Order: sequence, then C-alpha cells, then structure tokens
Amino acid sequence: MGMPKTDSTRSRLIDVPEPADRRETARYIGRMSSELRAIAQRTDLPFLAYLLSMVEDESRAVIGPDRS
Repeated sequence: MGMPKTDSTRSRLIDVPEPADRRETARYIGRMSSELRAIAQRTDLPFLAYLLSMVEDESRAVIGPDRS
C-alpha cells in the first residue's frame, strides 16, 4: 500500500496507492466509486450512481479474479 498523501484542498491525509501499482490503484478507485455510488443512490442521483457502478465494474476487470 502506498504512503498517505496530504489532500491540500482539505489538509487531511488520504491513502493513495503508489502510481506504479496498477491493480492497487484500480482497487482504490473501485472502493472510492462504491462509496460515491452509495451517496448518489441515497440522494436520488441515478445517472451518477450508474456511471459510478460502471467504474466499479471496470476496476474489478482490471484487478482480475480473486486468487485467495
């Protein structure tokens, strides 16, 4: 996992993976998209929720099958 970086617009730490790790980046984007999709659904923004679900699907495709 990458080192936390400072979000200068809010001066708080966010956990951003190192750019070189493609799968971890996709996993991070998928998690954020999931949270944003839930917010969009709760606030009756169906098109945004749909677009964010597409981002989740794409991140899962990049990550590939779970090899646990």
